[in-house]
Amino acid sequence: MIEVRSVSFKYDKKNYILYNIDLTFDTGLHLLKGPNGSGKTTLCKIISGILPPTEGRIYIEGVDIYGEAGDAILDKVIFVHDKPIVLNRSVYENIIFGGLIQKGRPIDANYLIKKFRLEDLLEKNAKELSAGYKQLVSLLRAFAVKPKYLILDEPISNLDEEFRDQILEYLINYSKDNTVIIATHTPYLDETASTITYLNNGRIKKRIERN
Repeated sequence: MIEVRSVSFKYDKKNYILYNIDLTFDTGLHLLKGPNGSGKTTLCKIISGILPPTEGRIYIEGVDIYGEAGDAILDKVIFVHDKPIVLNRSVYENIIFGGLIQKGRPIDANYLIKKFRLEDLLEKNAKELSAGYKQLVSLLRAFAVKPKYLILDEPISNLDEEFRDQILEYLINYSKDNTVIIATHTPYLDETASTITYLNNGRIKKRIERN
């Protein structure tokens, strides 16, 4: 479980980007929604251990992720930014990269390569791909290491309809046993989400919870 306790955030002395956020995310599919600038991406980065909160705490499985024991629990967390990040390496090397940097960690690359029909692109440099394929590769790199906590920022913004539908189906199934948090503007997952949290001006405006 992820617990967000009284989290606020601001850059330097500027106005708060997030203000007094209290949320919990258990196993399931969770959506963060709201207009641009509402704080969705900032909250994703804070939950992922990338951006320490100005105030408040983030606990994962009861561990303060910004405390002394935080590094171990953060091994279970993967964040994928909305702007695809690919390495100047082959598509295959990109997909298996998580397994290379965390030796001994099981990866699920071959299944994903076949599922998304990337066999003919494996030797191609990922930097040469279209924006849609770059986004797909960055997602599959995250999926391959099977994180317990998967946090995604606008994961389907560049995908064509076919890949979009496949990714959404994968995320729905994956969230049955794991915690998936998605910052998104799209309505595609609204009916299947465990929770939908609406942010505006850094505050929670509404939260829908389903059993």
